[in-house]
Amino acid sequence: FDDNRSQIDALQTGVLDYIIKIPDDLVDSANRIPEVTVVNRPTNTHPVIRLLTDEGSIGEDPRIRQAFKYATDRELLNIDALGGNGVVGNNDPIGPVYGELYNAVENRSYDPERAKALIADVYADGGGNGFIVEVNGEPRIQVPFYVGDTFEYGLVAEFIQQQWADAGIDVDLNVIPESVYYADNENNWLNTQVGMTAWGARPTPQEYLSVAYTTGAAFNEARWSNAALDALAAEASRTSDPAARAAIYARISQIFFDEGPIIIPYFRPVIGAFSNRVRNLDMHSFPGRTDFRRVRLED
Repeated sequence: FDDNRSQIDALQTGVLDYIIKIPDDLVDSANRIPEVTVVNRPTNTHPVIRLLTDEGSIGEDPRIRQAFKYATDRELLNIDALGGNGVVGNNDPIGPVYGELYNAVENRSYDPERAKALIADVYADGGGNGFIVEVNGEPRIQVPFYVGDTFEYGLVAEFIQQQWADAGIDVDLNVIPESVYYADNENNWLNTQVGMTAWGARPTPQEYLSVAYTTGAAFNEARWSNAALDALAAEASRTSDPAARAAIYARISQIFFDEGPIIIPYFRPVIGAFSNRVRNLDMHSFPGRTDFRRVRLED
């Protein structure tokens, strides 16, 4: 099909029986079609907003990391970007789809005044690595923000830019094609001071830790190093008992909460739709793994 709207029209007229992924802006249209069932399956797909944390970077001081968290209204982002269909994220990449391995550590509540106070504290201490400037007598962060143009993330970045401005954080927003964002350049996803990156679902949560959040990991885009997290991640990788591993992940979640350099606004669902003549279809959260062996069509 040339466009997404044509898929919805084809479902309505009976040309199609099943669409595995409906764009977020067309979910309401699908819901209005008689004789069509819309299914929402949670996934661990998520955008990661992250700050560089190595020496001289924007996020070197943990207070700045906390300021960005207080400056972000995750509940509103889920509503504005996904119509409330996602699951609000916490502070680490292990989402609710992992069942008992998920640990719902309470978020930093949206508090722009608290964010401003933290920024002012860092500025008063002579910190900020040059990213805090005084504007009309108020210390404000000024930093570039690079976003790969994936899913609805460009729109989310615009909402975030507005939220952060109310909390004393001014960002120069750059929404760029994925081919540029992930290319080898000065401001790519591994180099820019503040970035937002698309992360897909993984079979186990351990993979996120090993490839993105332990010291020296190949895709540690925040350049974050935390010895306690490294030790816990290694311990989790050797632990086969689910309850014991869940307890380790709970400790890791607390480290993300206290010191982590990332914000996860929400975990994206995958939304599909099928005509009511389809029977026994249980769409998998990764649609390509849906079991069709019992599925049949009724005239």
